[in-house]
Amino acid sequence: MIRLEAPCLRDLTTLRLGGRARTLYRLQSEADLGSLAELFTSERPLPMILGGGSNILALDGDHDVDLLRLEWTVGPEIVALEEDFVLVKVGGGNHLGALVRWCRDQALSGLEGLVGIPGTVGGALAGNAGAHGQDMGQILHLARFWHPAVGPVEVPRAFLDFSYRSMVWPESPGWHLATEAVLRLRPRSKEEVARKTWECLDAKRTTQPLEAWTAGCVFKNPSDIPAGFLLDRAGWRGRSLGGMRFSPKHANFLENTGQGSSTEAFCLIDEAREDIQRRHDIALQLELRVFPWP
Repeated sequence: MIRLEAPCLRDLTTLRLGGRARTLYRLQSEADLGSLAELFTSERPLPMILGGGSNILALDGDHDVDLLRLEWTVGPEIVALEEDFVLVKVGGGNHLGALVRWCRDQALSGLEGLVGIPGTVGGALAGNAGAHGQDMGQILHLARFWHPAVGPVEVPRAFLDFSYRSMVWPESPGWHLATEAVLRLRPRSKEEVARKTWECLDAKRTTQPLEAWTAGCVFKNPSDIPAGFLLDRAGWRGRSLGGMRFSPKHANFLENTGQGSSTEAFCLIDEAREDIQRRHDIALQLELRVFPWP
C-alpha cells in the first residue's frame, strides 16, 4: 500500500478542481485491505473511494477526509461460457476504457456504448455508468465487495438495485468497496462489435468535449427531455465565469479552462438550475457527485 499525505484533489480528478484531503491510500493488492482497520474507527469520518476521479466536483479548501484508490487490476478474463453469453471477471480497479477495448478485441458485446467514459470499473459499477442505451446494470452477473467488518462478499445481480446513474445494495452492512465484477456479455462478430464501438465513440467526439477538463454530465436528464437540450435552448452553452464554463460543444458539460474554482462552478450550476426552473418548472438534479459527500 502506498500512503500519500495531503493529496491535492485538483491532481486526482478529471475536472481538476479541489483542495487537499488528509491522506490518500493507494491499494496495490487485495492484501492491503487488511491494513485499513485504523480508517474505520468511530472517531474518523469514513474514507472516500476515489476511483478514476471522474464524475466528481471537489470543493476548494482542506478536507479532514481520507481517500482510497484501488489500483490493482484483475483480468479481464473469461471465466464461464453459457449458451448465449460469456462471463467475464474484471477488477474494480481496472480502467473502464481498457475493458471496452478488450471486449472489442474479444468480440464481446454489451459495453460498446460506454466507450469514451473515463474512470474505473468499480466507479462505473457504483454509478451505473451508461450511454447509448447500455449501462452496467444490464450486463452485471455478480459483484464482489469488501467490508471492513465482514470482509469479502459476493452479491448476485438480483440483490442489487440499479437505476439511472445509481447502484444500491439494499442489504449492505454499511460502507463497502467494489473489488471485482463478473459481467455477462454476448458473443458477436468482431466486425460488429468494432463497428458499434467506433460509432459510439464517433458520436461522442462530435458532441462532447472529450479533450477538455470535465467530469462528465453536470445534470441528470429529466425523464422526458435531455438536460443538455434545455440548457442549450436557454443559452447556457459556452456561458463562463472565471476559469469555468459550460462547454461550447455540449451545454451539459462544465469545463475547467485552466484556473477554475469550485466556487465558480457552483455559481454557474446554481444560476443554470434557477433559470431552467423558472423557464420550464423543471428541477435539474446533479449527476456530478460533490466531494466531500455525506
